[in-house]
Amino acid sequence: MPGVGSLVAAGQVVGTIEMHDPESDWQAIKEGLSQRLREIRLELYGENGGPILAAELKIPFRRWAFYEAGASMPAQDLLRFLELTGANSNWLLTGEGTKYNEARRRE
Repeated sequence: MPGVGSLVAAGQVVGTIEMHDPESDWQAIKEGLSQRLREIRLELYGENGGPILAAELKIPFRRWAFYEAGASMPAQDLLRFLELTGANSNWLLTGEGTKYNEARRRE
């Protein structure tokens, strides 16, 4: 839970710092990632393209649906997704930068 902590130097309280909850940071990262996975899937495969994408990734569709719902995605599946779609890994993880790598943008 976020809060405020004391900054102590030489036994004296010299200020305060805001504490953050790493768990809520992780949840926000996972939510953003799942939204961006869905966004790319919709752009490249359409509203009903989840099963097609899952087949191309060689994973069960149910697993793909879990990823779009916020489940953790193993590195192997994430790397396959990046290779298959041409998605920019920085954009996928942070939402910053271009959505697709240069090669994908030229297609």
